[in-house]
Amino acid sequence: MRRPSLLALSLALALPVVGACDEALPTDPAPAIETGAIAISGAWAPPQSTLDVAATQYVPVVDPPAISPLGHCTSTNPFACSCTHPACTAAYPGTAALDLFLRQRYQYLSAGGLYCCRQNSAQTSVPKLSVHAIGRAIDLMVPMTNGDADNTKGDPVANWLVENAEYIGIQRVIWDKRYWNGQRGFGLLSSASLPHTNHIHVELSVAGANKQTPFFTSGAYNNSCTAHCEGTLLIKANCSATDCANTGAQCLRGRRPRARAPPPPSRRPPSRSPAPRRRRWRRSARPRASCT
Repeated sequence: MRRPSLLALSLALALPVVGACDEALPTDPAPAIETGAIAISGAWAPPQSTLDVAATQYVPVVDPPAISPLGHCTSTNPFACSCTHPACTAAYPGTAALDLFLRQRYQYLSAGGLYCCRQNSAQTSVPKLSVHAIGRAIDLMVPMTNGDADNTKGDPVANWLVENAEYIGIQRVIWDKRYWNGQRGFGLLSSASLPHTNHIHVELSVAGANKQTPFFTSGAYNNSCTAHCEGTLLIKANCSATDCANTGAQCLRGRRPRARAPPPPSRRPPSRSPAPRRRRWRRSARPRASCT
């Protein structure tokens, strides 16, 4: 049985979930809290709260092309940057920005690499390029404990990424013998894949890599936001996000950012005309965003 640690609980309280009111990204990176490291046998097992949110997330998965016939690799080592292919490109702006954000937020993580024009480390019938080769993947190194995954450190990061997949633009997360796919959900890694017990593999969607998702357009990735609407999503000045559609509301601009359910229908008899009201003139209010 997986037992929640003080680290997991403390970080969970500080992490935002799209659609949850009044939860914000912190203005300062999450401190590295030192507790006893715990390696839990078996694969990464997200809590029910993460599973519930994950069931609402959908992110299109765009995988890299096959190596042949347009490219080739000079080494059989899948981790050698030995491939040549027209699809190979350096890390996109969103990839680099998210890598920095996560290492500042979880200061026990260290850089594991972004771009490398190489083949996928998983053995497949048709060799493909790695998502690292097309500039949309991040490896985040997680300290190990007794040669196994430290779940007190890796689980909170992986859970947060899945819970905010649409908001950020995450198409795949791989950690501790398990993966989450933006189209298919959770699954166990096959024997042909690395167990990923010492690092979290994160893949951005095309929109996320190009900084076109609310996480980037709102300024949340650098903790600098202005209240505004993005479709039904209300981005608040504190960089938290609320989906107005969850309460059947719309996101409208205004002076004071807030989220509320639509007003109840009027109880006034339909045959009764509303009393005339005097029109008052006042200076225009500053723009605001709210769910109404």
